[in-house]
This record gives sequence, C-alpha cells and structure tokens, in this order.
Amino acid sequence: LDGGLPIFVDCILKVCSLQGQRATSYKQGQEEQTSAFHV
Repeated sequence: LDGGLPIFVDCILKVCSLQGQRATSYKQGQEEQTSAFHV
C-alpha cells in the first residue's frame, strides 16, 4: 500500500487538474456565448 500511495495521489491530482481545466474552459465558453448573444 505504501508503494502504491504516491501513484494513487498523483492520479487524483491529475484528475482534479483535468476537471478544473474543463470547468474553466466551460465557463469561458458560456461567457463567449452570452456576449455573442447580446450582440
């Protein structure tokens, strides 16, 4: 378990960062759509 723990933590960090990037790009896409809609 001790040997696999760093790999496990690394996986979680990668998934979290991926989800964060996805959420950020999703928010930016929504803002672009709303601004284009108002124009």
